[in-house]
Amino acid sequence: MLKTEKYLDIIKHTTLTAVDLILIKDNRVLVGLRKNQPAKNMWFTPGVRTYKYETQNDALKRVADSELGIKINPQNKKLLGVYDHIYYLNFQNDNFGTHYIVNAYLFKMDSHQEIKIDPQHEEFKWMTLEEIEYNQSVHKFVKNYLPQIKNFLKN
Repeated sequence: MLKTEKYLDIIKHTTLTAVDLILIKDNRVLVGLRKNQPAKNMWFTPGVRTYKYETQNDALKRVADSELGIKINPQNKKLLGVYDHIYYLNFQNDNFGTHYIVNAYLFKMDSHQEIKIDPQHEEFKWMTLEEIEYNQSVHKFVKNYLPQIKNFLKN
């Protein structure tokens, strides 16, 4: 685990990699109301930065387990796309920004798994694509996923 000062120095000087987990159930997308920066107080898909030597599959399993309390099979993923998420602040202050390269993956959710709240979120909820599009509290980076999600749901 990196100490906070070292991690902030990394954020200041380089781009981070991350995965976003876009869970779909009954044509709705799971979003969580974030408690922490960046994107505090916004609805966002679950996601994590990746660790050095951590595979995409391992990062997806980690975010599913740590943020949602569920198990996923990474073999069932579909790459939605690769996105730049650039913020003017970081997790601790607004002295400098954060830049993530995010690999966003779609999963169809098994209806029998129950989502559990984690310390990073106030709550989770399933939103329709229309709710995501028009809700001002859904982060713009989640809205950027909508065209690809719509294509996925058509097939």
